[in-house]
Amino acid sequence: MTIKVTKPAINIREELADLKQDTGLKGQELMRADTVAEARTAISAGRKNMIINGAMNVAQRGTSAFTANGDFPVDRWSMISNATDFTTTQSSTVPTGKGFNKSIKIQPTATKSPSNSTYARIGYSVEGYDGAGLCWGTSGAKSATISFWVRASVAGIYSIAVKNATGNRSICFEYTIDSADTWEYKTITVPGVTDGTWEQTTSRFCFIDVWQAGGGTETSTIGTWQNTNVNMSSNQVNLFTSTSNTFYITGVQLEVGSVATEFEHRSYGEELALCQRYYQRKDLPMNGVVGVAYDNGTHLYADWHFHTLMRDTPTLTNDGAMGNVAGNAINEWYQPTTSNARLRMTGGSTAGEASYVHCLESGGCWLAADAEL
Repeated sequence: MTIKVTKPAINIREELADLKQDTGLKGQELMRADTVAEARTAISAGRKNMIINGAMNVAQRGTSAFTANGDFPVDRWSMISNATDFTTTQSSTVPTGKGFNKSIKIQPTATKSPSNSTYARIGYSVEGYDGAGLCWGTSGAKSATISFWVRASVAGIYSIAVKNATGNRSICFEYTIDSADTWEYKTITVPGVTDGTWEQTTSRFCFIDVWQAGGGTETSTIGTWQNTNVNMSSNQVNLFTSTSNTFYITGVQLEVGSVATEFEHRSYGEELALCQRYYQRKDLPMNGVVGVAYDNGTHLYADWHFHTLMRDTPTLTNDGAMGNVAGNAINEWYQPTTSNARLRMTGGSTAGEASYVHCLESGGCWLAADAEL
């Protein structure tokens, strides 16, 4: 005997929509995704964060307080201010249970009234190779989303701005610190921009400026691309009203699309290597050797080979006396490249023979190569 069973046709999409079970975080992100790229990002398939050292873990320049305009409290993040009455440091104050160990802390050391000439912000420069996938400046421009964790002792409206290298295309956003001294998660979607000049290779693609104080004048243009250098909202909080005020930031992510996804944690070793493309430092103890040198009869040369190729030919500095076995001090840095730097000094050994260059300071020495944007 044959039994034939028939079932009514069903619409799978409608049936799934009727399910009462929660879709979960990733399910919601996938349903909101407008493109394949956004869906791929939502499930964490491959690299997504264009920000290097967004977790603020790497601080090759040291962890003491920095006070000067242009200082880097952590790698890739610089403090920009003409109000030098502040300190920026790498801090261990972080949001609980989010996987972060470090943040940047900004604290005034004097009170200031904000103006166009009295301002403070922490900034990041995106390299062209990293930002090229956004296709800004073309008809295929894509949206990007910035997400971060922030904590400030002064509640209120703060500003974050994005601008190209020449500062003639910019956009400013407001975000609100709702509760003082409380970690809060913020997301900002930056619409794609179809015009302007956006570098695609080793030059600066864009700045991202996170403001603490300044003389903002903009409110009507918030969230809209401008053909000028728009910095901040006129509603911007002044963090410099008290020397006890603090501002912390960590977990900064910049990704393609209009959906903010969870922070992409990378290993410390990988993050350090990415940072060394822009800055690297070699620390030496007393008698620590820089490298073996060759004496050509006039000068002695020793090479410092970088850990990784640098973004551009670096600016080279050193601290502490270094010399060869005869005690001759370094005369100059000679013919640096993106792969190595050469130390040149007056020869102290026999022509054609090898020597070595080492640290002569009891407290140690260091060499630094800087190719920051």
